[in-house]
This record gives sequence, C-alpha cells and structure tokens, in this order.
Amino acid sequence: MNRPPGADLARDNPMPLYYQIANVLRSRIDTGEWVVGDRLPSEAQLAASFKVSVVTMRQALSLLEQQGRLSRQQGKGTFVTATEEPTDRVRITVPLELVSEAVAGLDVRALGVTEVVPPTDIRTTLGLEPGEPCVQVRRVRSGTRGPITFATSYLPRWLGEGLTMADLQQSMMIDILEKRGVHFHGAIQTIEAALAEPDTAAVLSVPVGAPILLVRRIYELEDGRVGYVALNRHPSHEIRYELRLSRGEADGGRWALPDPRGEPRQDTGTG
Repeated sequence: MNRPPGADLARDNPMPLYYQIANVLRSRIDTGEWVVGDRLPSEAQLAASFKVSVVTMRQALSLLEQQGRLSRQQGKGTFVTATEEPTDRVRITVPLELVSEAVAGLDVRALGVTEVVPPTDIRTTLGLEPGEPCVQVRRVRSGTRGPITFATSYLPRWLGEGLTMADLQQSMMIDILEKRGVHFHGAIQTIEAALAEPDTAAVLSVPVGAPILLVRRIYELEDGRVGYVALNRHPSHEIRYELRLSRGEADGGRWALPDPRGEPRQDTGTG
C-alpha cells in the first residue's frame, strides 16, 4: 500500500480505534489484497504498522473473527476465511427504468476514469484474467443538501475504452453505455451496511468509519455476460429504502410487492 496503515485512522474520531482498524483490514480483504487462505502478519507486526497497542489490534481482529472474515488458529496464525451468504434474503423484481428515475435531477460530477487492476471479487464477476486491467469510473451525485452517492463502476476494457470526463456528466452509466450501442438485459442489486473508508468519507463528507449503505449492482448484457459492476456508497442518513407489501387472496395470502407498473405482482420469496 502507498499510504501507511496508521494514516487511515482518525485518532480524534469518536469511533474506537479498533473499529477503524477492522474497517481498514476488511477493505484489504474486499479489494483482494488478501484473499481466502492468506495468513495475516502477526498481531505485533500489525500493531506496529498501525502504531497502536497489541491489545487494540487484538480487539480489531476479534471483531473480524466474529464477522466471519478471519479465523485464528492456535500456533498457526490468523487467516482470511470465506464470507458466508446471509441467511435472510428477499428477492424483488422491479423495472430497471425506475433506477434511472430515482436519480433523475441529481447533480453528477466525474472524479476520474482510469485503467486499474480490479479487486479479486470484481475481476471474477467480470470474467477477467488475473492481472488483467479494466476501466474504473468514479463519480459523485449530489442533491440540495450535499453528496448522496459515491459511485465507482468497473467495466471491461472493450466497453469502457474511450470514455471521457465529458461523457460521464450524465445521471446513469447505463444510459451512457447504451448510447454506445450495447443493450442491458437487467441487473442484480444487493444492499448491505458498511463503514466509510477514508476515500469514501472524503467524497461523502462524513467521518471515517461512519455508517453507510453499500449498493452493488451487476449489470447483465442480453447475451448473459456481465457488462459492468457498480458500487454505490450512500450516507446512511440520506438514503432510505421503503417497500410496501400487500396481501392478496390470489396468491394464497402470501405477502408480495405490488408491481409499480400495475402489472401482476412479483414473487418476493426468501431464498
């Protein structure tokens, strides 16, 4: 890493140091710096690199162990473990156009478009070879009260090459790309709670370690390939997802989400 680990800690932040450290270590796992099976440096080495006590570092590692991200083995060390799928999941189908409508009218500012070697999970989703670069686009959407979305998109080179900063001053990446002749069949969206890393905190004007919502969308092309992956980070106080569930006789009294277009309802069964 270019920045020393301790530089990512806000020591005047009410967020405990061990919590901030756990956030930094989790980010290293999520970005593929450490992958499943890797052994971490010793507690003493990590503590020295972050300029904290061994006790503080042990608290951070214990938190990640509780979350299933690490496994500590007596006499062997601390290892990265596979993340289990959530036990509770709701699947909902809505028109993709509603996503565009939801952000219409927001100010969009491009932060950069560069070629990068993506994190391991992004590389796998895009079907890239190890070390193969992709195009990374970073943008921020703002409303009247300030930043609402820090959006980072990863595109295969064949789709992202030639994008300019001027191209990116639009609301939705999908609209920009479809003007280039590709057509998207749909997207898979997941929403999870996360903590603001230093770069996210700077863009969204929130403290390091502040709660945020991480919305991941995997956009699929008509031929089944993944077109691109978007990671949208939102301040938790600015975003609220609200669903209205109805109960009808036609589906045996099961709870379901009314289709926003007035068409037959989609199944929201858990799985």
